[in-house]
Amino acid sequence: RGAQAARKVTTLARTAVERLGQGGVLDLAEMQPEAIVEAQARPLSVEELTGKAFASLDRRFDPTRVERPITWYFSLGEQRYTVQVDHVACAVKPGRPAGSADCVVKTSPELLIRMVEHAYIPFMSGRIKTSDIPLLVEFSRVFGLSEVGG
Repeated sequence: RGAQAARKVTTLARTAVERLGQGGVLDLAEMQPEAIVEAQARPLSVEELTGKAFASLDRRFDPTRVERPITWYFSLGEQRYTVQVDHVACAVKPGRPAGSADCVVKTSPELLIRMVEHAYIPFMSGRIKTSDIPLLVEFSRVFGLSEVGG
C-alpha cells in the first residue's frame, strides 16, 4: 500500500541521515531486503566513534610535518590506542605500545573524538592529562586537527 510504503521509505531515509550525522553510512548493499524495510537507526557506540576518529588519522597524516619518530599512547577509560609516526608512515593500533611512548595522554573517549573530528582544543578544559604538552600539540600539528576540513 502507498501509505505503508511511504512510511517505510521515510524510516529508511531518516536512518540514513542519522547515520550520516554520526559519521557513518547506511550501506544497503550489506543489508538483506527485510532489514532494509525494517531499518532502524542504531547509534554508533562510543567505542565505534573512537575507532572511527583514530581511523581518520591515516588520511589526515602529513609526513612532511614529522621532525622525528614519535609514539603517543592514549588511555581513554577502558580503551587504549597507540599512534606512531615517522617520516614515512603513520600506524594506529589498539592497545599499549610495544615499548615506551614519547607522550601519554589520558582523557575521555568523547574528548578525543571532539579533538579529532571537530578541531577542539582541550587545554583549558582540565579534562585532559598528558606527560608532554608540546608533544600533544605536535599530535595536533602532524594530523592537521585544527585545520578546517581536516
